[in-house]
Amino acid sequence: MEYIKKLRRAVIKVKNSLVSGFGFFLRKIHAPKIPVNSEGKVYVNLGCGKNTSKEFINIDTRTMPNVHYIAEVQKLPMLKNNSVDLLYASHLLEHIPRNEVPMTLGEWYRVLKPGGVLRFGVPDFDALIKVYGLSQNDVTSIENQLLGQTAPYDDHHTIWNFNYAEKLLKEANFRTIRTWDYKTATHHDFIDKSMREVQVAGESILISLNIEAVK
Repeated sequence: MEYIKKLRRAVIKVKNSLVSGFGFFLRKIHAPKIPVNSEGKVYVNLGCGKNTSKEFINIDTRTMPNVHYIAEVQKLPMLKNNSVDLLYASHLLEHIPRNEVPMTLGEWYRVLKPGGVLRFGVPDFDALIKVYGLSQNDVTSIENQLLGQTAPYDDHHTIWNFNYAEKLLKEANFRTIRTWDYKTATHHDFIDKSMREVQVAGESILISLNIEAVK
């Protein structure tokens, strides 16, 4: 079993290397330009992957044609203090090592303008508990959302509900902490994990905890 796991990880690494190499080639041909938005607004999508829009500065560890900065998100030296209007991160925080989360939130606070908004989504532990119960306590119904799937970037280090998120955000000096609705949110005309719902026992359950906080 352990051999199969190691083989799977090796295959994933090779695949990621090929994808990264192709993305690097495309970037050499056509490097993305930093977007210029009306009224000088600055929007940043952290861990964007392919799911973003043209108004965002995109930051990701993966080399893709749409990524402006290839970097980890715990530190954002490419962004000045008080420079960002909206910082967006869809299902990213759970992948950051637990002891680095407070530091990361502090760094995100630093780059936001006063009144700027941090908007993010994470797996909703309370919703997953409901899914687990409705699925007759079947652990496989929630294991991918609770634990992640493949290392190194898809494993999960933290478990989130609103109270836990609110505590961490307050400790990082954020205020006006609230949920946001992907159906009505501004600057969200793309599909990503913040919209993820599961069907179980005849119910449709949103398993993404979507939270906004203001600097």
